[in-house]
Amino acid sequence: MTPEQAEDIRQLLHNEEHVLASLNAEIKEATALLEKITRDRDALQEIIVGKSGPHMAALRAGIEEKEKELRRVQKESKAVKASWDRMCRERGMVAESDPDLLKHLDFELELCRQTVQRLQNEEDSVQVSLDSQRSALSPIRRLPLEILSEIFKLCLPGSYIIPKSRSAPLLLTQVCGSWRRLALSIPQLWSSISVEVTVQRCRPPLPLIELWLQRSMTQPLSFAITELEQEDAREIADPVTAASILKTFVPAHHRWASVKLEYHDWRWPSGLEQLPQDALLDSLEKLDLQREYWFKDDFPDLKRILQASRLHDLTWHSRSPPSDYLQIVNILQLTHLDLVRPVSKDVFLDVLSGCRAIESCTFFVQLVGRIPDDSNHPLDTSPIVLPHLHTFELTVDMALTTLLSRLVFSSLTTLQINRLDEFFLINPINAPHFWDQEEVNAFLVRSQCSLRTLDVRDVEISSAELLDVLKFTSPTLQQLNITNERAKDNCITDDVVRALTASSSSSDPAFLCPQLDYLKLWRCVSSTDGLLADMVQSRWLPREEDTAKRMRLVIILLRDEECHATDVARLKEFHRRRPGITLVRR
Repeated sequence: MTPEQAEDIRQLLHNEEHVLASLNAEIKEATALLEKITRDRDALQEIIVGKSGPHMAALRAGIEEKEKELRRVQKESKAVKASWDRMCRERGMVAESDPDLLKHLDFELELCRQTVQRLQNEEDSVQVSLDSQRSALSPIRRLPLEILSEIFKLCLPGSYIIPKSRSAPLLLTQVCGSWRRLALSIPQLWSSISVEVTVQRCRPPLPLIELWLQRSMTQPLSFAITELEQEDAREIADPVTAASILKTFVPAHHRWASVKLEYHDWRWPSGLEQLPQDALLDSLEKLDLQREYWFKDDFPDLKRILQASRLHDLTWHSRSPPSDYLQIVNILQLTHLDLVRPVSKDVFLDVLSGCRAIESCTFFVQLVGRIPDDSNHPLDTSPIVLPHLHTFELTVDMALTTLLSRLVFSSLTTLQINRLDEFFLINPINAPHFWDQEEVNAFLVRSQCSLRTLDVRDVEISSAELLDVLKFTSPTLQQLNITNERAKDNCITDDVVRALTASSSSSDPAFLCPQLDYLKLWRCVSSTDGLLADMVQSRWLPREEDTAKRMRLVIILLRDEECHATDVARLKEFHRRRPGITLVRR
C-alpha cells in the first residue's frame, strides 16, 4: 500500500468517525425528545387514570356513601323537629294544675332538644366531609402547582381574566388552604393595589396595605391612590389624605413601575416631598397625576418623579400649565401622552413635534380666549411626522381649522375628534363651522394611513362631509361612532344610509366600508323610516351573496323614535334573531 493510499484510508476513517459522531448526537437529541414526550404522555395518562382509576372510583363511592348518610341524618332531624313541634303544642294545652304532666313534657322536650342538636352537629360534620371529597374530585385540584401558579398569575390586575381587579389575590387565599399557601408564595399577585381615601379612613386599611407590600417582596409595584370627594380635611384633627397613604409606599420607591395619584384637595401636600432627595425611580414607566393645581414649591418634588429615566406613559390632569412641567420630561421617549386639561395651539404643536416615539396621545386644544402669537418670528409650517402614532384623540373648543395642517401620522388607526360645546353654547350665532373638510382631507392624504376607527362627537359635520371622509377611509374602516348629543344637524341622512347599505355585487361593490363590524349612531339619524333597518339588515343578517362583513355590535339612539317606528320594530326583530343590537331609549 502506498503512502497516498494509506492517507486516503485515514481520511476516509476520519470522515466516517465524524459522521458517526453526528449520528450519535442526533440519537442523543432524539432520545431526550422521546423521554420528554414519554413524560408528557405519562402525566396525561395520570390525569386520565385519575379521572376514572381505582382511586377516583373509591372517592366517588365514598361521596355516594356520604350523600346517603347526609340524607339519613336530614330525615332523622326532620322527624325529631316534628316531634318537638308536637310536644310544644301539647305542653301549651296542659293546664298549670297538672305539674307532673308538665314536668314529664319538659323532660321529653329537653331530650328532643339534645337530639336535634346532636343531629345538627352530625349533619354539619357530614356536609364538611362531603364538600372536601367533592372538591378533591375537581380536576383543578389535580393540576401541578406550577400550572396552578401560572393560572393564578392570570388573575393579576389588567389581565384578560380579571381586568382591573385588586381583590383577586384575597379571593384566592379564601378558597382553601392549599390555594392560600400557593397565593402567598407568588409575589406577583401582591404587586398591584388600588387605594381609596377619605378624610376618615382608607380602603383597604393601612395594615393590609403594608402586608400587601411585604408580600410583593422585590416585584415592580403598580399602585393607585384616589382621594374621594369628601368634607373639608382642614376640619379633621388627623385627616387621612393621599399624602399620608403615599408615605407607606415611599420606602419602596425604587420598585415603583406604575403610579396613579388622584388628589381631591389640592391645598394639602402631595406627598411627593417625602421622596428622598436622591430618588431616581429607575423602574417607573407609567405615571398618572390628577391634581387641580400645583404650586411653585411643588416643582422640585415633581421634578424627581417626572425625570424618571424609563417614564414613557404620562397622564397630566391639572389646570397648571403642562408646558411648565413637560420640559422636565424626556418627551423623546414618551409612547403615551394624555393631556386632559386644555392647552394652546402652540403648546399642542410644540409637544407633538418633540414626541417622536409617541404611539397614543390625547389633547384638548383651547382656542377661545388665547392671545394669538403676534411675534415677528416666521410661522413654522414644517410637517410634524410621527411614524408610530396609532391612536389620536383631539378635543377642540372652537373649530378644527389649521390644527391638522402640519400633522403626518402614517400609522394612524384610531382617530377621535370631539367638539367642546362651551363656546357654541355661549355664542351660538358667531360660532364658526367646526368641521373643516379641506383640512381633514389634506391630513388623510398626507398621512396615507389605514384608518380602522373613526369617532366623531358633536362635531357638527354635514352628511356630505361625512360621506367624503367615509369614501376615503372605506377600505379599512371597521368601527364608526357618530355621537351628536347637542348639535342640531343630523348627519345620518338617506344618502349616508344608502351608501352604507351592503351590496350583493362582488366585482365592484357600490357601498362604503365593507369591513365595518361596529356601528354607533347616537342622536344623529334623520333618514327616512325603514332605510336604517335596511342598512343594518344588509350587514347583520347578510345573504350568502352579500359581500359585507357581518357586524358584531350596533348601538343606536334615535332622536325621535316616533318618526322611525318601522326601523325600531325591525331592529328589535334583528336583535331577536341574532343578539347584539342595542336600541337606547330615553
